[in-house]
Amino acid sequence: MLDEVHRLVAEGKSEAEIKAMYVQRYGPRILADPPGMTGDWLYTIPVALFFCLLFLATKRLRWLVSQAPLLSSPQPPEMIARIRREISE
Repeated sequence: MLDEVHRLVAEGKSEAEIKAMYVQRYGPRILADPPGMTGDWLYTIPVALFFCLLFLATKRLRWLVSQAPLLSSPQPPEMIARIRREISE
């Protein structure tokens, strides 16, 4: 194919004429960037997936934190009363 392109260029064919010839022969899929087929979704899917995973990780961490026992457990009322008596003396 490359030899054929070199031959066509040597014959004086323009780039547009060569592309048109190959599109006519093989269809628009022969082009590296076919018209009407944007590859934007190839970039948006990983970004969207990243943000979805970030959202799910945040929800999971918040859930884990809410389920974790408190670091300081509440003191029994007798202990609080004893400490208040000791402070007021």
